Amino acid sequence: MKINRLRFLSTFVMSVVFTALTAQNIPINLNNGWNWIGYPQSSKMSLSEAMGSFTPAEGDVIKSQTSYSTYQGGTWRGSLQELVPGMGYVYLSKSGQSRSFVFGGAANDPSALPNEALDGEFTVDANGTKVKFSPGNLQYRIDPNLETEVTMGTARTTTGAMPYYTYYKYSLCQMIYKAEELAAAGLGPGPITSIAFESNSSYHYLRNGITIWISSTTLTEAPSTSVTTSGMTQVFSGSLIQQDGWTQIHFSTPFTWNGESNLMVTVVMNHGSFNQSTNWRCSSLDFTCCNYKYRDSDAYDPSSTTYSMYTITKRPNTRFNGKGGVAWRFAEKQWDYIGEGNANTSNTYTGWIDLLGWGTSGHSHGANCFQPWSTSSTNADYYAYGGASYNLYDQIGEADWGCNAISNGGDKPNQWRTLTKNEWVYLLNTRTTSSGKRYAKAQVDGVNGLILLPDGWMTSYYTLNNTNNSTAAFTTNTITSDQWQTLEQYGAVFLPAAGYRDENTYNDNGGSGYYWSASCNGSGVTYSIGITNSNLKIPYNDMPAYGNSIRLVCQTNPRIRTMGATGVTSTRASVSAMVECSGSATVGARGLCWNTTGAPTVSDNQVASGTGVGSFAVQLTGLSAGTTYYVRAYAVIGSTTRYGNVLTFTTPDDGSNGHAYVDLGLPSGLLWATCNIGTTSPEGYGNYYAWGETTTKSDYSWSTYQYCNYDENGYDIFTKYCTSSEYGYNGFVDNLATLLPEDDAATANWGGNWRMPTKAEWEELVDNTTVTWTTQNGVNGYLFTATNGSSLFLPAAGYRTDSDLMFAGRECVYESSSLYTDYLGSIYDGTPYGVWILYIDHEYGYFGVTQMGRVPGLSVRPVLSR
Repeated sequence: MKINRLRFLSTFVMSVVFTALTAQNIPINLNNGWNWIGYPQSSKMSLSEAMGSFTPAEGDVIKSQTSYSTYQGGTWRGSLQELVPGMGYVYLSKSGQSRSFVFGGAANDPSALPNEALDGEFTVDANGTKVKFSPGNLQYRIDPNLETEVTMGTARTTTGAMPYYTYYKYSLCQMIYKAEELAAAGLGPGPITSIAFESNSSYHYLRNGITIWISSTTLTEAPSTSVTTSGMTQVFSGSLIQQDGWTQIHFSTPFTWNGESNLMVTVVMNHGSFNQSTNWRCSSLDFTCCNYKYRDSDAYDPSSTTYSMYTITKRPNTRFNGKGGVAWRFAEKQWDYIGEGNANTSNTYTGWIDLLGWGTSGHSHGANCFQPWSTSSTNADYYAYGGASYNLYDQIGEADWGCNAISNGGDKPNQWRTLTKNEWVYLLNTRTTSSGKRYAKAQVDGVNGLILLPDGWMTSYYTLNNTNNSTAAFTTNTITSDQWQTLEQYGAVFLPAAGYRDENTYNDNGGSGYYWSASCNGSGVTYSIGITNSNLKIPYNDMPAYGNSIRLVCQTNPRIRTMGATGVTSTRASVSAMVECSGSATVGARGLCWNTTGAPTVSDNQVASGTGVGSFAVQLTGLSAGTTYYVRAYAVIGSTTRYGNVLTFTTPDDGSNGHAYVDLGLPSGLLWATCNIGTTSPEGYGNYYAWGETTTKSDYSWSTYQYCNYDENGYDIFTKYCTSSEYGYNGFVDNLATLLPEDDAATANWGGNWRMPTKAEWEELVDNTTVTWTTQNGVNGYLFTATNGSSLFLPAAGYRTDSDLMFAGRECVYESSSLYTDYLGSIYDGTPYGVWILYIDHEYGYFGVTQMGRVPGLSVRPVLSR
């Protein structure tokens, strides 16, 4: 009998939450190469435990002042085996990408979301392959010990009235928080232990007579005619010191939220005297969320109808802290295997496929083998994104089977995903449950496998033998189909020992089961878990070419992930991100935000990129060289802006030495200085230089030219940059046709990587811009406007010959670094006398790159190569 005949009515869930940032959960960001890192933990920790939240790359190194270790063959080898509080370390990352982890933490970065029930069967259409899948009913279980902090509203506008009106002696503010908002922000059912509001005041004030009530309500709008605290739970009464920013108010009596009702929060201030006013940060919503009243005479009565009441759609930015969280749930079944020999595995097969090579989602992601029916025995054929270092969730995540749209999961892509290696380890080894029991080997209706037990499992539900015993035999628990119904009702999940596939050979049905994770070790080895009659391999070092079982999970709310930065230059970077697992929540606008200080929000730099779930990429432009940027994805869930993990990258130092430049989006990527050498203004004429000279002078003639042994007959004159012995001093030839750095006026005067443009680079500028004669700040010149909207202004600075300035305000004459070599032997035809220049004469309409003698003094506009 195949296990897909079992009917599962319930699912296992795994609780995950965001927690307040403390010294113990500060994320450590690693860029490729050497990094300085601290160790914020309060106690010593072994290196393998401390680094357990992510997989180092082969060859990674961590060093202290006296010892070091190298990551080799899946373990840390060397004299450094323990991290000590207060010590600093340097870390060499060889992964080729930016990463982050928490010392001793788990590798997942989940977001919290609302309860949702999904049941029934559905199919996934992966490029013609039908995959049968049944999620069953969701059992929403919360670990009561998990701490959660969620933020409602991030806008920076201000108001003086909410949550209490400090300009008056007495005030009342009543606010509605909808259940879907709270759930989308990450609050799960359970006790709420504190609330915080965000002020915009640089002063710290004592606030007396603060009382807060909370109640569940069916109201979806704040009442506009009357206010009462009858039936509400008083959670705080006393004084507090109002802070600049967030002021947290800890409840004397926690309020238990059921996860389904809207919340009404009432805040009263009965200060009794006038106090300094305060502005509060607030966000605008699409419903009437607040009302408030105030008075400055007698003592305040919240239920009184004699005071004016104001109703608005602005609400103070609020943080709730509570216990509870959210959970992942397992789908009811894995993808079903198709029988011994896997004979029907082909691109024409329309049945069920279960034992799949790693990353065979049906979507092309750079691997040679990505279809579910792939049977190659070459491991490299399955590398996600074509590289041995990528996990299924790297890049845009399309290597994960859960990227497919699943009809009963909202019919949207990226609702489901594969657990990471560390999540499997948490699930089976380190997870805390009510009963202390995590799993048990079993035979269910004659099928061998592993039973996963939910967080809330109680021993009274069903008597299981040898729980948490990896060496127990399958028959240690023999469970009938009817008995299994009881276990399912309490959230148990069964992982059958479905064997494995090697090319077209199906092996060990009932003897073992291997379940893929989404993680690899950075050198082509992938991780799974292995279930056998006498062992449980957690994790198991597997090879991508083997066909293993897959059990996807669905997080019941959106998970926002900042994936990676590519194409990082001194001025731009492409960052990819993903919004997935949306459940029933509505995902509105999404995009990326960034800054240079950390924890960016949409109030910083931000670029929107569509709506809804799915992957997207954003091009960040206008960046500064040699700068570390913090970037993270965001999405608007309901009326709340949620954020993903923070990614860091550093733009390379472009050698600009502080001189400004513009990126015109040219094919070569060349950057052009915004002003000439000798000025700081785009309209300034700047200095004039003879070709190959780096200083200015009063006389620009052959008699003063640096590389001329002057002969008035025009022969035997050049001592450098000569391509013909006929024109070289005493037959001198060096065949130099491009200025050396020491003779380049841009390099010599600005340093760094600045240089003069070549002939070809002037032509690229002309060919890829629209050129317009204009006057800018009273100066005539030409404006070069690129298709990316950026522009470059060249003033008509003329040129100098002998001691005269010629045609200023009419001609643009700009030096290149290229010698003119297409000469016919006459001094009037060019080289070795001539060089290439940009020449534009507004009066006569001449425009182009042409040649001119090397002696006159011309303007220099520097360039930078990426």
